[in-house]
Amino acid sequence: MRHIVDLLARRFVELRRVSRDLSITIGRPARKADIHRLKRTVPALPPELEAFFLEASENVQLDWPAGDEVLTALPRDLRGVTGSFFEISLKETERLAAHWPPSGSRFGAKQLFPLIEMMTGDVIVCVNDPALPATVTFVDHETGEVLQLSDSIKSFLEPWVALGCPGPERDAIEPFINPAARGLDLTLPAARQWTAALGFLRRDGS
Repeated sequence: MRHIVDLLARRFVELRRVSRDLSITIGRPARKADIHRLKRTVPALPPELEAFFLEASENVQLDWPAGDEVLTALPRDLRGVTGSFFEISLKETERLAAHWPPSGSRFGAKQLFPLIEMMTGDVIVCVNDPALPATVTFVDHETGEVLQLSDSIKSFLEPWVALGCPGPERDAIEPFINPAARGLDLTLPAARQWTAALGFLRRDGS
């Protein structure tokens, strides 16, 4: 999982070439004692999220609004893709789990676990049931409409970070979804146009 935050750090450096109005936090990997403390209040912590905290970071945050200098470099059909604001951390996980599911919402399935909450109230969740695939899904908090993003936390984070973590609001992330593959797809024309416009290098550095 460490390679995910290493790539995020590289994407941050690349984003600074096109936008100065951004910030990033990548904390140290969590200690086992940190996980034990978290599990006292969040006993249903998904194993893959636990692995991310232990292997990658206890606290990852990115904030970069896509300004005019970015939007004007994008193809017209991608100008609705915003920058990014998200947090995946021990503290945020504890907060989300304590208020899950939100009162009066359509998040009713007990096997769902919140990963990322947006200011709109929409949430990216994962299935947290050993008998089911650990699918990661975007869920609209008002309509209950869902959009599958991947079949695991790792397979969601890898391509999403490679794209510079757009959104994660639905309008910003949907252009990069391949319905046939049921998840994010870096080979889609939209993904290639987006990464080229932002000057992202491939994973091999070229």
